[in-house]
Amino acid sequence: MTAEIIGFLATGDMSGYSLGLRFSADVSGLRAFLAQPLLGYGMSAAKLAATEHRAPSAAHFGTLYYVHNEYVTHLAAFGIFGLLFLLTLIAAFFVAASRAGDAGLKRYGFALGGALAVYL
Repeated sequence: MTAEIIGFLATGDMSGYSLGLRFSADVSGLRAFLAQPLLGYGMSAAKLAATEHRAPSAAHFGTLYYVHNEYVTHLAAFGIFGLLFLLTLIAAFFVAASRAGDAGLKRYGFALGGALAVYL
């Protein structure tokens, strides 16, 4: 993985089995979103749409089961409404945490919301 990151940063090489494929899938998914930003393509067609919008020079990510970024997947699948859904879901954790009376539950809610925002 480290060699892939160094190669990608130095030359833009996307031929690796991890970082390069995911980057290619994410960029292609964003291109699919930009082609149909309002309603998207549907969840079952999000990866297919990303594959169809892959740039000719980008790595083939057909071996991936799905686009490995939930923000990009929801953008391609449901358009801007997919992003609004994810942001609302994350905001719900922060709102619930801010209203919690117990300090431990409050910390847990903020930590869970923050982790969800990062790892999606």
